[in-house]
Amino acid sequence: MLQPTFQVSLFSKDLPEGLARWAQQYDITHRAITTEEEFVESLQPGVAVIMDGYHFTQADQERVRAKGTFLVMLDDIPRQDLSADVVLNTAPGITPADYPQYAAEQLWLGPEYALLHPPYFLPRPTPYKGTEFPTRWVICFGGSDQLDLTATFMEWLYPQPEVASIVAIVGGSYQQYPALVERGARLGEKVTVHQGLSGSEMASQFQSAEAAIVSASSLVFEALASGPLVLAGHYVPNQRRLYEGFAAQEAIIPLGAIPDLQPIDFSVLLSQLREPAFRQKHLTHARHSLDGKSATRLLEGIGRVLNRSRT
Repeated sequence: MLQPTFQVSLFSKDLPEGLARWAQQYDITHRAITTEEEFVESLQPGVAVIMDGYHFTQADQERVRAKGTFLVMLDDIPRQDLSADVVLNTAPGITPADYPQYAAEQLWLGPEYALLHPPYFLPRPTPYKGTEFPTRWVICFGGSDQLDLTATFMEWLYPQPEVASIVAIVGGSYQQYPALVERGARLGEKVTVHQGLSGSEMASQFQSAEAAIVSASSLVFEALASGPLVLAGHYVPNQRRLYEGFAAQEAIIPLGAIPDLQPIDFSVLLSQLREPAFRQKHLTHARHSLDGKSATRLLEGIGRVLNRSRT
């Protein structure tokens, strides 16, 4: 989103293969570090720093700002131990009341600031109209999927007679990949399994789908931006506010706390999906949940603060 308007450098201790390909595609410099001290020492006055991580304490943030930088802190809980110049929280329903220590102009809140790869701002080739039960599905829970939710939903979805294809996508740190591939092959040819896709590859899969099953994480933004029906749930605490916000808007079909979901619950949801009015309601709300202008807002916001720091 920031490249090529700004020169962007990505600092990390570890970089998954998919993210490395994405950085290379968008000409983003990756700087591998072994300690966070290396990162702090490399900072120059007047640059904007965007940090994401619960382990960054208030003292860590103050050290970064002490270098003369402008700090944007990504948050989703929300946290009260923040010492950033700007807090960015993209969950719907988040308000300045969640951050009483900050002035309104220091808060970039809600889906209006959704963080999306550039391909998600492109029009979907053939929008899903919702006139029929969705036949092309994507399942993705990102990261390591330690609960193996991908496999669970693959098994539950496969027997549905209307489903023509299931694309299961897992992250680079997912440990059960060989077993998942074997399970997909055992189910049949309509199942395809991918691991560690790039941002562009993920966008292509979501934009080709008619329905997506995802966690209430960055994945829900990617799915909503792509046009399918979105079934989403939560399974870790930091996903709950995002889930509750989109569920309240009826932009997603709510799965609730996913570890508690039973096969009968999923069957009930699929029965609801067979009702045209139900599909249309959620598609309509989903397509009003993101306005496609978040990149412009972020570019303008960072541009303003950098110009202010130079005056």
